[in-house]
Amino acid sequence: MKSLWPLLAIVLLLQFETTGMSADATPPEAPQPATIGVSSPAPEIDIQHWVSRGAEGFGQVKDFQADRVYVIEFWATWCGPCVASMPHLAKLQQEYADQDVQIISISDEPLGTVSQFLDLKVRGEEGDQTYRELTAAYNLTTDPDRSVYTDYMHASNQTGIPTAFIVGKTGLIEWFGHPMEMDDALAAVVTDQWDRSAFVTELAERKRREEFRSELASLVRSDKYDEAIKRLEQEYSDDPEQVASLKKSLVMLHYSVVVRSGDAEKTARLTKTLLEEFRSDPHVLFRIGDELHRASRQTSIEDSVIHEVIQRLENTPEFPDGAARSNALFIIGRLQNDIHENEQAIKTLKAARNESDPRFLPYIEDMIQQIESNESANSEDRSPE
Repeated sequence: MKSLWPLLAIVLLLQFETTGMSADATPPEAPQPATIGVSSPAPEIDIQHWVSRGAEGFGQVKDFQADRVYVIEFWATWCGPCVASMPHLAKLQQEYADQDVQIISISDEPLGTVSQFLDLKVRGEEGDQTYRELTAAYNLTTDPDRSVYTDYMHASNQTGIPTAFIVGKTGLIEWFGHPMEMDDALAAVVTDQWDRSAFVTELAERKRREEFRSELASLVRSDKYDEAIKRLEQEYSDDPEQVASLKKSLVMLHYSVVVRSGDAEKTARLTKTLLEEFRSDPHVLFRIGDELHRASRQTSIEDSVIHEVIQRLENTPEFPDGAARSNALFIIGRLQNDIHENEQAIKTLKAARNESDPRFLPYIEDMIQQIESNESANSEDRSPE
């Protein structure tokens, strides 16, 4: 069975969103060659703000000491996967504290932004533990001038966070990737059993898969959806389960292309098809609602189509952590506003506010205030002179 890169569905969709490309747009320029990688000397780190020195009392680091192992991880307060990785990083630091391993997490946000986030309660945990308390086990820092980000992330052509780099006992970069996937590599580096050449081979295969991913995305953006499906089936001819899983990614990327094309009739037809096919899949339902909201100012979608989407979202299955409910309400509120059902939109958004993660409250509050302000202005316009 061929290996499958993690979270392709998310990567494909994010790739389309961040380029902002239409079907006939020019593809982005190829990235510059990486200047650091596995076996490169790890650049020194000149971090502006050390927020936490770790429970073990680790000092600030600039140059890497011999015979010690370091994990340099890049994160941000707005990055959900980064925040989700925090308990794991704390656990790893506690596990390796007496084995000369130091974990250093680096944001590039203002110190005030990081400090405000750290005082929030940890979501999904019982009790009153804050993120400041959770991350006290390791070094949590921020470097607003982005010098360390440039020396590591840009230099290695890494574009997504969280990303972690393992610096080995000789000061060389031994591994990089998602921090939730580094346990085996870290254990091998610490115990001097790391096979660097095997990881280089793995990176080459990863690059090949990324090129294949780009090929699929390019085909879909060029309205060659059927051809993209054929290429997918060829690549994973021995793994029908993976084909089925990845087809959903391409379906949603195709949906993005159709919605943003401005073809209202085709959008309505495809929306109804997907609502039926993925009626119990909250990820797809959220995506449909989000895409329609984004396109509402460029594409005239019939209210009946929007109402059908809202109805499906109102019956969205819950995730184990209850996140689906607040997410669905937020998307519903935006759609109701798009079709000028403003009073109902305000009620829905207020319900979303009551169930939302505190980090997202400012966005919800801003939208409520914007709708209320518009309603007030419209009311004044309708008042008799």
